[in-house]
Amino acid sequence: MVKKLADILEEKGINVSFQYGGKAPDEIVDREIKKEPHPRVKKLKDQYLNTLSSASMEFPYWYSRKFMELDGEVPEIRRAAALKHAFSHITPTIWPGELLVGGKTYHYRGSFPMPWESEGYFMAKEDELYQNAL
Repeated sequence: MVKKLADILEEKGINVSFQYGGKAPDEIVDREIKKEPHPRVKKLKDQYLNTLSSASMEFPYWYSRKFMELDGEVPEIRRAAALKHAFSHITPTIWPGELLVGGKTYHYRGSFPMPWESEGYFMAKEDELYQNAL
């Protein structure tokens, strides 16, 4: 005769409704404790999420300028020198309330297109971006 799990547990003196680690709460609870962030952090997060994303051409300008200047150089040296040149010419920005200052661009929520990665996006969206800029 086949025994059921409930019968086997009963023979061993274990209740079928045994809960490992103690009694579980009757209602469903979250897996994490959610707390309110510090007011400074909340303000910075809200400001970041309410700011439009912007692109800056400052980095690609300086990178491309140095990259073209080193035409004929070893590719690794050329890229390294262009990166150094671009990073050394980025405008530093300090925003109110920041403890760690500086960012990629002078925009609050900004980035820059990397010339070797994102050229295709701007070429594909050229007409749309031009119309939005008017």
